[in-house]
Amino acid sequence: MDKLAPLFDPTSDRTAFEQAWVYFSEAAIELEQTLGVPIAMWKDLTMAQFGIQISYGIETVMPNPRTLFYRVTDDAANILVGQASKSPDAFDAAKMIAFANVWNGAPMPASLRAFAARLLNGDESRPKQQGGGITNLFLRWQIYSACQMAHDLFGLDITRQDYDEPNSAADLMSQLADEFGHPYSFNTIRDWFKHKNYTKFRRRCALASGFMTEKYLIDLGVIKQPR
Repeated sequence: MDKLAPLFDPTSDRTAFEQAWVYFSEAAIELEQTLGVPIAMWKDLTMAQFGIQISYGIETVMPNPRTLFYRVTDDAANILVGQASKSPDAFDAAKMIAFANVWNGAPMPASLRAFAARLLNGDESRPKQQGGGITNLFLRWQIYSACQMAHDLFGLDITRQDYDEPNSAADLMSQLADEFGHPYSFNTIRDWFKHKNYTKFRRRCALASGFMTEKYLIDLGVIKQPR
């Protein structure tokens, strides 16, 4: 364990594991409120839906139960379409918005209209999937990336040997996931990090994390949006 981890408080009566439990419990509830989707339903949430829900400049509009479209700013559309050329998640989000708005006759920024036209003409292809599948991907990515954060922020080892005390990041996320109604065993989460069968899943998670980091930096104006 790294006692110099940035959020670990060595003066606290709580262990690093206990401090991380509080932090990630609160983070999950905060994200639940941001998304407007109960944690119990996260297994049904796609990466594209997640990206749309947290994006600045994209608003979901549902005037009645049978009509749903999106109100998108020019800047948000430019960012999304730019990322759609390299991220399958961004591509799916852009496609979802374009199809919903075309179907309901809702306006779209020029870049999204051009994207929709390329889709219809067969000139826009989904970037190659980097493994990981689709089923429960959002939930699994959240658990996987939270393990990495627990290591970076609180100094927890990501995994452990079978004979060690159950205080690794994988133990933490297994227990938290079960607490929120999504049972994933320590062995399963450990395999996501260690087993060769999950190499493509790890690549997929890395791509999703990179997409979200780039999007966050663009939203903050730290890096320039694609044109």
